[in-house]
Amino acid sequence: MVINTLRSIHFNVINFIRNQFYNIMMLVLVVSILNTLISYILISFNEKLLLSNIIIEHSNLSLHQFIQQLSLEQQYLLLKVSIINTITNLINNIFIISGILTIIKILKCNSKEQIKKILFSLLIKKLPKLIVLIFLLTIIIQFGLLLIIPGIILMIVLSFSPIILFTNKISISKSIYNSIIISINNFKLVYPIIILWFVIKIILLMMITRLVFITPSLATNIILNIINNLLLSILIIYIFRLYLFLNKQ
Repeated sequence: MVINTLRSIHFNVINFIRNQFYNIMMLVLVVSILNTLISYILISFNEKLLLSNIIIEHSNLSLHQFIQQLSLEQQYLLLKVSIINTITNLINNIFIISGILTIIKILKCNSKEQIKKILFSLLIKKLPKLIVLIFLLTIIIQFGLLLIIPGIILMIVLSFSPIILFTNKISISKSIYNSIIISINNFKLVYPIIILWFVIKIILLMMITRLVFITPSLATNIILNIINNLLLSILIIYIFRLYLFLNKQ
């Protein structure tokens, strides 16, 4: 049953991506370039290079030992880069998640009037709540990922919350609660895609990060963001399809 369900959802996701490839790639490209430019404006190349060298030098230490070994200037730099990365990730996730969900929603429209209503509703009603929710998820999951396993569990149980908030007239807390309940009740359907996405993302990011260290440039950072955002887009489409399937049961 689980295998047949996953196959059906995989097939639907592949068809959707094939049919909407242009729209998805345009969204991914625009957001990736915007995110890279914001990062480059807020963090200089020298600061990134210095932080990279510090991390490489202290790679054998635990997080607590690593922070203790840093000077005040280095700690300030680490704090600055961490905050800016969190902000840029937040902006990036808001654009990608809301963008993909909007594309899915617009496809169901039959007229320009319906599209205008959806866009108006998104900007006025949905987007403010979605921004707050994605901010909370970004902070919670990033803290969880410091210990890896708690972060992955949080990604699994909170994965439905943006979709639930976007498709229903409910509060942020209710969307989080519903996501946890749905994820726990359908854990065997949810966890494979989250873990697969996480593993693929880590492997690709490690490969490209090495390339960034070897040939650091704006282009390599844009490529890194494009891959990251494309993987995130595929995950959102999959989770959305899975949510629709579970709602029909």
